[in-house]
Amino acid sequence: MEAIPYYGMRSPQRIGRALRDARQRRGMAQADVAIAAGISREAVARLESGKQGTRAETLVSVLRALGMELVFWPRSMPIPESSERDRHG
Repeated sequence: MEAIPYYGMRSPQRIGRALRDARQRRGMAQADVAIAAGISREAVARLESGKQGTRAETLVSVLRALGMELVFWPRSMPIPESSERDRHG
């Protein structure tokens, strides 16, 4: 199984970059994600660009389409060693 990068999510822009990276790693176009998530390609583009006003429901739909889920991880807990670390954001 491929190592999944760790992304510290501290801004909408960082979330957008992480989603774009995940989509690209899977070889999917924005249109593919949009169809799988039941949203418009423009909504995927807005989410990836980190624009304000994206609904949580849209984020969850895109995560599901990418085979991912949202996990809350306290900053005080160490990141599992199997994850790559990217603390920028």
